[in-house]
Amino acid sequence: MALTDVHPIPEENVPRAHISSSQIEEWRQVAHDEVLRAVKNEHSWYFDLDSKIRDGYDMIADKHQLRAYVRDVPNATLKNVLIRARLDTNLDNLAYALHCDNTLDQRRVYAHLYQDHFLDGGIVHVSEPKTEEDPFHFVGMKWSAFRSPVPSLLDSRDYIYFAYYGTVVDAQGRKVLFRFMRSMPMDGVEIEERVLPNMVRGRMSHVHLYRQDGDRVQLSVQAMHSTEGSLPGWAVTKTLSMLWPGIVNLATLTDAKTLTSLGMTKLRDRQSSSWAPFGDAAHTARLSAGADKDRGSCRVCLRRFRMTRPKRLCSGCGCQTCKSCTVRMCFFDEQKMKSATAVAALRFCIKCIEDVRHHRGEELKMTPDALYASFRQASSREANSDVNDDDLDLDDFDHDIVSPHMDTSDLDDYNVDHSSSSSTSSSTSSGRYSPPESSGFSLSEATRPTPPPLPLAPGRSRRSLSSTPDRTPPFRVHSAPNVLGGIHETPEHVVKPLTAASLRRLNSLSAQEAKDLEATFRERVKQYTGGDNQLRSPLPLHR
Repeated sequence: MALTDVHPIPEENVPRAHISSSQIEEWRQVAHDEVLRAVKNEHSWYFDLDSKIRDGYDMIADKHQLRAYVRDVPNATLKNVLIRARLDTNLDNLAYALHCDNTLDQRRVYAHLYQDHFLDGGIVHVSEPKTEEDPFHFVGMKWSAFRSPVPSLLDSRDYIYFAYYGTVVDAQGRKVLFRFMRSMPMDGVEIEERVLPNMVRGRMSHVHLYRQDGDRVQLSVQAMHSTEGSLPGWAVTKTLSMLWPGIVNLATLTDAKTLTSLGMTKLRDRQSSSWAPFGDAAHTARLSAGADKDRGSCRVCLRRFRMTRPKRLCSGCGCQTCKSCTVRMCFFDEQKMKSATAVAALRFCIKCIEDVRHHRGEELKMTPDALYASFRQASSREANSDVNDDDLDLDDFDHDIVSPHMDTSDLDDYNVDHSSSSSTSSSTSSGRYSPPESSGFSLSEATRPTPPPLPLAPGRSRRSLSSTPDRTPPFRVHSAPNVLGGIHETPEHVVKPLTAASLRRLNSLSAQEAKDLEATFRERVKQYTGGDNQLRSPLPLHR
């Protein structure tokens, strides 16, 4: 019987443990002491990785923002592993995304992290759930099963392990999230489980430490693996390589978890017979009517589709976008609606990713440059990044728009009467406002992005604003304007929101929806200007 026919097993068949509270407390104390030794000793692998890797470690991975080292354990079938990585996220996101105290959440998290390597998983025992003081806290036992790197030759492996998650402070006073996962001695522990075909029980030990490092998170990992059975050395190394996607994909785990909770993956689980749609009425109508299917250019970057830039359908809003403007993520497909392996790969456009981040109301602790780069890094491996003038399909929009990456000098290419737009903008504001504390934006983090501007195609020109005073100056945003994409800054540093009429043309919104969106943009203008509508701080990009 194929593994895909067996997994995921029904939740009632997930292994269950009968264990005393004293045994759990003993394990918890062992884990707590080991974590404290790492974060309180400034000569530990957590602080001084470079000196530790000189002690017989060989590099086995040097990927983008990730380095991994391995060494053999003498007289044992074990491998010691040290990993250092930097993640484009923050501690609050990780605490939200990584915590799981039920089987369905555990499967969703591991399906995203380990992708096609993941077979199954579940919660074996819960001793201590999260608390108000520490929402990342967890003490219990978990089970995970992973596909063999060579299924035709080797059996797959599964692990039952003790899991202890929490928060501590290191020797330098910095907040650290930790995950301790270890296959403990099971003497005296009764495990109820069914024998699974083609599966060998392995042993492992992991300590993961996460701390904020500027606008990113630094991850330090100390691990020990024993895969048991007749596994040759090359296969052990290949098995260890499963750890890399499990670390790299942490950067998008928050997005994946939010997309799932909002029903945007449209994947049903056994606990629910339906999914809840998310998004505004324009997205829903466009998806149901298929209005976007014949589009000839990417709705995000406006570049034309071609053989080297194939179109992709966003699983969230249904828009046609190019590969470079989408992010590929894996999700747990319990009912195998889109995959035979219970792990489905879906694509979402950058706009949908931004929407779910704002929906959560989180404050992204990244500069605009870092945020833009994190989107591009996720898709640049699959896309042709060449840009030329003929790629831009500006005629497809009945709206004057400007790239957020444009230098103000590029506005001259649009034949715009800057003085007219400036006077029009500056006359629309009165009074002085301060940003509300709940806005979720940090002016101190806002910086002007530096990527090169997208040029206007030769021979194209835009209409002068002098004859259309109700419209904003040329403002090429990426697709529909997001929360801050709807604010325009003129060369004279005067800001003005997109109008309701422009929003309706660009997004096919109803009159009331456009009016509400314009009001939102006007509030954003107030946050960054004084009574004279002059810009007081640089505008953030795509927050």
